[in-house]
Amino acid sequence: MRHAPAGSFVVRTASPDQSDLVLGILRSAGTTRGVPGLGWGHEFPDVLRDLPAGLVHLGWADGLAVGTFVLRWSDEQAWGPDDGDSGYLHRLATHPDAAGQGFGRRLLDVAGELTARQGRHWLRLDCDLGNQRLRAYYQSQGFQHVRDVAELPRQTRQGTRAASLYRRPVPSPLPGGCWLGVEPSAQPA
Repeated sequence: MRHAPAGSFVVRTASPDQSDLVLGILRSAGTTRGVPGLGWGHEFPDVLRDLPAGLVHLGWADGLAVGTFVLRWSDEQAWGPDDGDSGYLHRLATHPDAAGQGFGRRLLDVAGELTARQGRHWLRLDCDLGNQRLRAYYQSQGFQHVRDVAELPRQTRQGTRAASLYRRPVPSPLPGGCWLGVEPSAQPA
């Protein structure tokens, strides 16, 4: 992958035949986190389950896949029963070659837009409690710390993890129903 300019950016729903592309971004991002004991591992059965349902999204810049995220409509393990008011962000990742160019922020913004399109008001996420760098990043992006959870089951390997839960309000549509950063194929059904 080469560096991609931040000017030409679009998010599309990933198709099941793009699983290698999605998993490649997740694996690449996971190996560069640099925090011992924190990380996803290399297998993502949850993502593979979410692909056919249209919950996995890819960010593209200049024709290159630079990032990905999963947007689910419930997360009972971390947040309890769905209240119908939130979208739940998982697996936000940018390819290391595209790091530092603002793509993570743009992916977060699109996830918020997709959540708002469903009539929901909050974008929620969780991250490892001990990952101070990631927690600081989410706070710098407007997320508010809600609470910590002592034990959440891991999705990609055995065991549990301590997590911090965050949320931020989602945007309202622009006048005329216009949205920024989302192509029609990225809209949830």
